[in-house]
Amino acid sequence: MWLLQDGERPDVVVFYDGVNDVAHKCRTINGSFSAAQEQKIRWRLSPWHRKISGPFLEWFNETFRGIPAPRGSDCDTDPAKAAAIAKGLVRDWDTAKTIAEAEGLTFHAVLQPVAFFSKANFDNLDLREDRRRQFAAVYPIVKELIADRPYISDFTEVLDDNEIVYIDFCHLSPNGNERIAAAMDAMINSSSAPAPPT
Repeated sequence: MWLLQDGERPDVVVFYDGVNDVAHKCRTINGSFSAAQEQKIRWRLSPWHRKISGPFLEWFNETFRGIPAPRGSDCDTDPAKAAAIAKGLVRDWDTAKTIAEAEGLTFHAVLQPVAFFSKANFDNLDLREDRRRQFAAVYPIVKELIADRPYISDFTEVLDDNEIVYIDFCHLSPNGNERIAAAMDAMINSSSAPAPPT
């Protein structure tokens, strides 16, 4: 919407999502509506943050910020949470579509690929089993929910071959990004092409 406020009017809006919804919201300390920095913001707003200051606070944040709970994520053991995260993601896409179309724009959403469901070459990676379980709990629900939404594309198999395209569980190498961009271009062009005669 910032583009519209600045007087720019794109013809097409594309949302590319899924990874952060699972990676952040499946954390045990977060809920299905949480943001990535929610716990940090809560801490900054707490009375304890105001009482503890100076070098000790900086040391504490740097030392303990990344230490996970005994069980870091729980979507694989909490089906209700996994379903809520999947439904929230699709609801966000539905809402964005409504806003875009109200502005006369074409809307597309893309479910991001992740290494856990890909047949790409992973010789360069050491993938965490706990993280794989979180995506295995949420992504199938998303796929089921988007089956009847033609404006949402599932890209989880776009990179399926023996090429090295992942630099970690979700981020891509330059050749991987090129392939995603080409798939997006094909998606947009196919949706804007006139329907074949019947």
